[in-house]
Amino acid sequence: MVIINAEPWTPHDEKSYNQPQPEGGPKVQKEMFSIHDLANDYVQTFSEERRPRICKIIWSVIIVTVMSVSVYMVYKLVQDYVQFKSFNKSTTVWLENIALPAITICSTNYVNNTAFRESLATNETHLEGYFNRYLRDVAHFNKRGDILRNINLTEARDLIAWEKEQGLVNLRFGNQFSSLLVGEYDFEFQGAGRTIWNMDKKEMPTELGMCLEMNDKGSLVQTVGGVDGGLTFNLDATVADYLVSTKTKGFVVFVRDHDEIVMYNQGGYVIAPGTEAFIKLNAKKINRLGGKYGTCENNKSQYSRFNIHFETVRECVQKHKISMALKHCGCIPWYVAERLHKTKKTETLEDFIDEIDRWAVEGEQRRKRREAGGNHGDETFQEFLERSEREVEQDSVSATDSPPTTTVYTTTGETVTDWDKTPREPLFDTPYVDHVCGYVMQTVCDKYLASSVGGEVQELLSTCNEPCAYKEWGVEMTSTAFPPTEGYLSQVMEFREGYTVPSWQYARENLVRIHIYHDDIRIEEINQEAAYDVASFIAEMGGIGDLFIGFSFFTMFQLVEILIALVARSGYGQWLRWKEKKQKNDDKLVVISNAGTNGGNHDGNHGDSRGNHGDATGV
Repeated sequence: MVIINAEPWTPHDEKSYNQPQPEGGPKVQKEMFSIHDLANDYVQTFSEERRPRICKIIWSVIIVTVMSVSVYMVYKLVQDYVQFKSFNKSTTVWLENIALPAITICSTNYVNNTAFRESLATNETHLEGYFNRYLRDVAHFNKRGDILRNINLTEARDLIAWEKEQGLVNLRFGNQFSSLLVGEYDFEFQGAGRTIWNMDKKEMPTELGMCLEMNDKGSLVQTVGGVDGGLTFNLDATVADYLVSTKTKGFVVFVRDHDEIVMYNQGGYVIAPGTEAFIKLNAKKINRLGGKYGTCENNKSQYSRFNIHFETVRECVQKHKISMALKHCGCIPWYVAERLHKTKKTETLEDFIDEIDRWAVEGEQRRKRREAGGNHGDETFQEFLERSEREVEQDSVSATDSPPTTTVYTTTGETVTDWDKTPREPLFDTPYVDHVCGYVMQTVCDKYLASSVGGEVQELLSTCNEPCAYKEWGVEMTSTAFPPTEGYLSQVMEFREGYTVPSWQYARENLVRIHIYHDDIRIEEINQEAAYDVASFIAEMGGIGDLFIGFSFFTMFQLVEILIALVARSGYGQWLRWKEKKQKNDDKLVVISNAGTNGGNHDGNHGDSRGNHGDATGV
């Protein structure tokens, strides 16, 4: 304990505070503002005179070590606090019911090859040959080198021109997902058959073609755990209609957050034909702190249909890939344009067209610089195609000395010179179609982006951060052969009206059953929490100080008191000395003044006496 004597001066043997000061002015004594006692074990340890010297040395080593450790721990604590470290707190919450995630199911086959070949078989057999060679060249490309050197550009340009005139291959010949649902009902939920109303709104375009999207609003709520409480689909892969370049047979299932949009073939679960798949879900609700504790960002998704969630990492990746396609390929991926058109997000489509025009202006400036310097190293894919087309036209003009002719395509045996743009798909009723990549253009563009500008794409993808609040579903998938027996196929399974019961061999090569469910009605909540807030930081600091050096708030107050005492003692002492000196100076002035006054009076008196003496003499 620190004792500060701040009392007015008084002799030690007196009780009164009104005693006269000693002669010569007040004196500053040692007892005034002095520290009489500091209850500290370290001070007592070294002030003990009877303690052996060796003990004091050992204690010195111990004290230095303890203080060093405490200083280091305090340093680490402060470092952790200023770095805003955090931890994840996981809690399992059991519920009465739980919403299933949004689901996307796609066929791995982009185009119905059977329908496509039948369309070309009449008058465009040469295009069928072009298309087969193109698929082969693209399939053999291994992402090394330049895709443009691995395909026949002349045939590719003809395919692109034909597709622009006749309509997108994916939309004209893509699999309609409703035709792949073969169960008695479109799907089953909690043991009851359900029908999908407004199938056109559920079928949405992706990189894999037209896919089925369900439960974007989370309306399917599971109340019973296990397979019987979830979703069940019966599907027909129709392998006979696959393109020759299709590498994987079956379906891809994407499990996503509600209203999250999946357009690229990434992050899905592949289910092969002849398989019954069980997709068991583990729901997680995640909350991040953001700001100084992390990199999460809440950005509005530009593709969201219902505007009920923020952009996920997967959607951010899609956004950057689409941006790269606009820049290097000069067109909007067909599935992006069709989705935006179906969901009436025309403003986003117009923004994409403006971005394409902006890149086109920059590309024209680069072209002029290249022609001046003879270097074509920084061409985009679209610029390369345009230059190649110009060179072909120039060669054609110089060879025939006549203007180039436009290739005329036929589909019904009659020449089509001005194709009636009454499209089979709504997108072709709009002027947006002139800025859309068809199947051929999009396929080679994707290969070009993966092989030639992969580094630029990866740099953009590194900027994608997760939202601060979202849901995700862990997936555990198991599978078994389907149908299990011939008897089950013929006697147990029920199919939709108009669908012929398949043979055992066809069923094993094409049919798929998918179960999607929660095994337990629970959710795991994961909350990011700060490792040190102000209260915990103070508590940790106090614990370290008290454990190693006996430091506490009282000790801190004592140290503050010591500083105040030292300052007060020094300041008050100086003030007393200044006052004493001033008093002495004042006393000297008084003495001098008195001396002058006494001298004057003496001289006057002396004169008076002389005058009186003269008077006496005269008399």
